[in-house]
Amino acid sequence: MNKLANVDEARFVGGVTLSVQIEAFYVLLNVLPRMEVKAEVVRQGIIPLLVQLLVGENGAIVRQASQTLTSLCEVSEYRCMAIDNKVFDSLTTGMRQIFDNDARVAMAEAIGSPLDHAVSL
Repeated sequence: MNKLANVDEARFVGGVTLSVQIEAFYVLLNVLPRMEVKAEVVRQGIIPLLVQLLVGENGAIVRQASQTLTSLCEVSEYRCMAIDNKVFDSLTTGMRQIFDNDARVAMAEAIGSPLDHAVSL
């Protein structure tokens, strides 16, 4: 019999528990400053997935997705991809739905990231 440590463990997305997803984001955020890592995760299609995660219910996942997008948007090509994937729509929708303050702060920073870089061009 499988005993789960908490309720979040029982929620699966793509066959992976939330706690594993959160840990994966921590690892990703630690290696994401490397340009070759950014290029590979974008090549694998992470931007549309991150945009979808912004309207989720789990504050930790939303926060990590926002921080990942903020990091990716440092690159103009990836910033354009995020905008093309309607990142602003997802961020504003997500901010209205989620009540986790840390997630909201990360989302606000993610909203500013593409705008900050676009102005400096």
